[in-house]
Amino acid sequence: MMDLYIYYLLFFFVRGDDVTVDKKTNGDITVTCSNRNRLPYCQWQRESSTGQFEDLTDREQDKYKNRGTTTLTIKSFTFADRGSYRCKCYDRTKQYKYSTSMTIDIADVKTEYRLHCGQTGSEYRWKRKPGSRYNRLSTNNKYTTNIRSEILTLSNVWWGQDGIYRCTYYNNGWHHVDFYLVVQGYPDIRFDNPQKRAAIGTSVYMGCTIRKTHPSITEVWWAKGYSRIQADEMKYEVRNEATYTSLNVFNVNTNDAGEYRCYARNARGETFANTTLVTGNRSTRLISLDSDSNRNIRYIIRKFQELKEAITSRIIRSDIVFLEVPSISIQHWNYKKGHIEYQDYQEQDTHLEYQLDELNLEIRRLNGSENRSPKFMQDLWRGSKGHNPKGKTTTYTNLSLLEDDGVHPKKILARLWLRRIATKALQATT
Repeated sequence: MMDLYIYYLLFFFVRGDDVTVDKKTNGDITVTCSNRNRLPYCQWQRESSTGQFEDLTDREQDKYKNRGTTTLTIKSFTFADRGSYRCKCYDRTKQYKYSTSMTIDIADVKTEYRLHCGQTGSEYRWKRKPGSRYNRLSTNNKYTTNIRSEILTLSNVWWGQDGIYRCTYYNNGWHHVDFYLVVQGYPDIRFDNPQKRAAIGTSVYMGCTIRKTHPSITEVWWAKGYSRIQADEMKYEVRNEATYTSLNVFNVNTNDAGEYRCYARNARGETFANTTLVTGNRSTRLISLDSDSNRNIRYIIRKFQELKEAITSRIIRSDIVFLEVPSISIQHWNYKKGHIEYQDYQEQDTHLEYQLDELNLEIRRLNGSENRSPKFMQDLWRGSKGHNPKGKTTTYTNLSLLEDDGVHPKKILARLWLRRIATKALQATT
């Protein structure tokens, strides 16, 4: 029994430690040592040009944070920081336990890049870990690999190819070495819509999606043509989020037509995406969906919340009811305005109806159970009798109750809606 107990303790002590990349945030890389033996002290090391691992020192404390713990952060990771890292953990007797190493490499986007296993073997297998499990890689339009070669080739590096790679090789048994690839490049920024249309006197919303890149993005701004747009509450509103930037242009006039650009900058340089704003007379304008996402819904609800707070802060005893939005048809509107390819907007009608469902749900939440809006959309559901039909699409919308433009209600429906609004207003005053 004693022999078994001693063997168990010895087995526990010699367990190996692993190094994993915990996260990549704002240009920093954080690596973690497992320290399975729960030794009280740990020190991070980096492989030198001679192939020996050396302790990270106090001279490098601005670059390497928490180098004396199990979690190391490499600040503002750059090309010069490439290399293999490992940790050594020990107790008071300074009996060291060394972890496996993690090689952190860096590649430029839109280039060919090669990862070298760096080990001698008779067979090689490359894997990638996009989530919680490793997936074996095979030759395709992204990767080139061969079981007799230690090299994995990335044909055209793209942002989604960063992360953990593992080279498994056979040399009197199967072994492996791990890599973490950092993809770097100029900011990746895209417009939601390559062309925007707005009628004179209205407002127009533009949005750009910004991918989180390495190095991290340091500045985002808008320009009309080549001229940077300056803050002007009466004319422009700019909102920047982590992965999105938007521009609102108020009271559109003919001078607002032209090219608009959203720019993003990081340590590698700056890039932009552009769209063209077309202005026209209100009576001849065409309409289209800005985006398939719900960003515009969040923007509308945020404005409603700001309006509600502004009113209630001045008029304490006030009931505010935001009206729900009925269905409309982009396809029918553009057909009425003479668009030759109006059929192209049928899919947008489907997306729009889903977005209006979501918008009305948010309006109900904002109103609360005590202040409900009339449900105008239900009046347009064909044969629904006020119930949402399962699997509802635009084909269930009774467009015969709307004018030929697919937007304005016919007189009988308009009178019904006006009566419901008036009834709601009277209920609020009694």
